[in-house]
Amino acid sequence: MHPQLDAAAPEAWPTTPLPTVLWLHGRTVTKELDPGRYQRWLAAGMAAIAMDLPGHGERLEAQLQAPGSLAELVDRCAPELDVVADWAQRNGCSLPDRWGIGGMSAGGMVAACRLCQSHRFSVLLLESSTGDLLSLPGAAQRGGQRLAELSPLDHLHDWRDIPTLALHSAKDEVVPVAGTRRFIDALRVRSTHPDRVTLHEWDSTGAPAEHVGFGRVAAEAKELGTRFLQRWLA
Repeated sequence: MHPQLDAAAPEAWPTTPLPTVLWLHGRTVTKELDPGRYQRWLAAGMAAIAMDLPGHGERLEAQLQAPGSLAELVDRCAPELDVVADWAQRNGCSLPDRWGIGGMSAGGMVAACRLCQSHRFSVLLLESSTGDLLSLPGAAQRGGQRLAELSPLDHLHDWRDIPTLALHSAKDEVVPVAGTRRFIDALRVRSTHPDRVTLHEWDSTGAPAEHVGFGRVAAEAKELGTRFLQRWLA
C-alpha cells in the first residue's frame, strides 16, 4: 500500500518513496488479513508491504501450515525478505534507509530470525510473537535441532540495536509470554538505549486462545504499533 499506487494503473509506480513496513502474517492465514492495519500506517505517512508466508495465500502448500513447519517457514521466508525489499526500492516505493519489519506469531518469528544477520531494517514490531523459539509448546516437534539453531535468543551476537516493541497477552496459549519476556530482556541488556526496547502486555484480551487479533484491545494494539512505527520511521 502506497498513496501513489493505483490499482487501475498498476504499471505506474510511485515517484515519492516512503518509509516502509514489511509485515508478515501468522501461520494459517494470509497477507490480506486485517487491512485496517495497513490503512493506519498509510495515514501515518508510511507505505506497507505484506507478503504471504511460504505455503500460505497465493502460494498454498498445506503442509507448511502445520505447527511442525516453523523451522522450514523461517528457512524459506527469511531470504525472501531482501528480495521483496530490493524490489520495492527499485520501483520507487520505499526509502532505502527507512525500513521497519514485523509480524504476528510465526511471521514475527521469521522477522526476528532475519535480524540476527546484517540487514537494512531500523525498527521491529512483534505481535503475539517471540524470539525465543524453544519456549514454544512442542518445540521439539516444530523443528527440533533446526529450531534451536534458528532461535534468535541464542544468536544475538550480530543483533543490531534497534527500537523494538512487542505486544502480547499474558495468557497467550499459543506463544507463551514468558519466552517473549526473556527475549525482550536480552535485547534490553544488550541495548545502549534500553528504553527503546519494550514489551507491552495485557492481562487478558478476550481473543481466541488469547492469541489471535487481541480481541477487545485490538484497536489499542493497532494504535500502539502505529505510533511506535511512526515515531522511528515517519
